Amino acid sequence: MSSNDTQSAWYHRLDNWLRTSTLYSFDGRISIKTFWLRGVLPLIGLWVLFLLIIAYLPDNTFGAIVAILLLLKFVGMVLAVVVKRLHDRDKSMWWIALYFIPIIGAVWAFIELGFLDGTPVENRYGNPQVSQKWVTDDAGD
Repeated sequence: MSSNDTQSAWYHRLDNWLRTSTLYSFDGRISIKTFWLRGVLPLIGLWVLFLLIIAYLPDNTFGAIVAILLLLKFVGMVLAVVVKRLHDRDKSMWWIALYFIPIIGAVWAFIELGFLDGTPVENRYGNPQVSQKWVTDDAGD
């Protein structure tokens, strides 16, 4: 196996992971469980890490640039998780605008994204996420 084949294999793995990742892709749908376990919890951890990094950055232009870049990356991750959850509810990403209404928007976003089920059948954003159940081969029965 040549080095080009190895690089190509790693590139395809990375590309596939980024396209299907909960935190980096805007495509598809995620369930409530995935929203909490692979969306909200990791984002809370990243937010704490972000605050620790910001606390120890120097108070100069370099520190401000790093802080802005990290914040933009974090906002992109939050948007990806929210958009996928909206897709599960068969809504476009433009519904995010309603979440900026003071108090009411935040409460509604919390309820809609965190507790209301998505559409149980295929919608314009794809099939519902398959739950992680053990699948057995019943061919021998």
